[in-house]
Amino acid sequence: KIYRNVQLSYTFLTISGGALVLGIGYVIINWTMLRSQAAQESAEVVSQTMQNAQVQFTAREFSKELLNQLFNDEEIASTVASWTL
Repeated sequence: KIYRNVQLSYTFLTISGGALVLGIGYVIINWTMLRSQAAQESAEVVSQTMQNAQVQFTAREFSKELLNQLFNDEEIASTVASWTL
């Protein structure tokens, strides 16, 4: 009985290892296609996001607020002054 269990374990490991090797081989062979497809999808999401008026407004407001904080922050002003002087 133990011999049968060991034999089944080796068979399972062999089949699993073979499937893993085939999967890795598939990814390696199709890496360029997968990468370009992911890049294409990312570009589409970014394009749609940039066309969204609410996102543009939010980004504009965020930029204004960030610049306002940077220009009025005394710690940043003293750090910049120490760099330039």
